Amino acid sequence: MTVVEVREALAREEVWLAEAGKVLAALPPDDPRRQKGAEKLRQRQEKHRALKQQLQKIEDDVLEIRYPFAVRWSRQKGVMEIRDCFTGGWLIVEASQVPDHWRWEATAIARRERAARKAA
Repeated sequence: MTVVEVREALAREEVWLAEAGKVLAALPPDDPRRQKGAEKLRQRQEKHRALKQQLQKIEDDVLEIRYPFAVRWSRQKGVMEIRDCFTGGWLIVEASQVPDHWRWEATAIARRERAARKAA
């Protein structure tokens, strides 16, 4: 599956899980449909978790593709920093102005750095 397909499947699962949660909450506790719905909800949650792991693996693989510059998230919300390969300086750009794959790479880098800090 491509990144776009995985993201679309993940979005569909999130919508389904939200709707199923509302339906289960509306059923009385002794209703047999609640038990069946809870089992189906658990299965879909596992599928959702697997899709998230698959997306993370794809994002990690994309990280292996290197660009002649570096991107990272700024401390300000919605702002990215891009390292100029010629001057070495960091340029500040709004995240809405950059291609999607730059944001994905910056997010994957931030996740790796957080995981490394937690492990240390």
